[in-house]
Amino acid sequence: MGRGEKILLIAVVLGGCTVGSFWLTGRSLAKARVLETMTGRLIFTSASYADPESPISAGVLLDGEPTTALPDLNAPARRTGTRSPIRAANSSIWAWSPDRAFVQLQVGLTHAPERPPRPNPLLAMRVWPGNQASAEDFRRTARPRTVRLIFFRQQIVDLDREYRLPEEPVFWKEKTVRLLDRMGPQRVALDFLDEPGASPAFPGEVQQIWLRLEISDYFPGNDPVSADAIALSELAFDFRDSY
Repeated sequence: MGRGEKILLIAVVLGGCTVGSFWLTGRSLAKARVLETMTGRLIFTSASYADPESPISAGVLLDGEPTTALPDLNAPARRTGTRSPIRAANSSIWAWSPDRAFVQLQVGLTHAPERPPRPNPLLAMRVWPGNQASAEDFRRTARPRTVRLIFFRQQIVDLDREYRLPEEPVFWKEKTVRLLDRMGPQRVALDFLDEPGASPAFPGEVQQIWLRLEISDYFPGNDPVSADAIALSELAFDFRDSY
């Protein structure tokens, strides 16, 4: 093989390596972008189930503004006269009852969007109970007193490559918490949750965290009309690293 042919062969090999490198980098970046865009949250509540056309969106619980509130989370129970609904004995823990005041939402991902995804544990949540628009509104309606926090994990899938939908979330951990009857945020430590494991690549071990917050009992309001209407103003979640 002549000198010119050798140079040409080396150039072809180097060019192929360069193209392959760019292809792998582009694929890795594409997966990272998928992870970065998965920041939206689905949220639904017992109130939205009772009145799907309500002008007040469940999104007010995540708008960063404690003066906006869902005013009647237990509307279905109040309409049927059920104050302490009981879960069916054989129902799945993922299933929910419209007669029980609840909020069910996606909290966030177990990993931060890096290459490879970096474990990012959920450390705490903050709750603004009642209607915190004013001190008068806070006392007028009911406020959650005992809440059951039920966490689920749902494995993330790469829809473009795995050609399948995510499976149903599976039960993770739960904790019952008693809230104080006062305005302002109340921090609930979530150190009972397991720290996420390492993930070699996306989707790997990346999971979506779900929470169902069930209200077991409440502080009644001082207005006879809305004394049993449970209000909730805001929820926020603290991960080790914000992103």
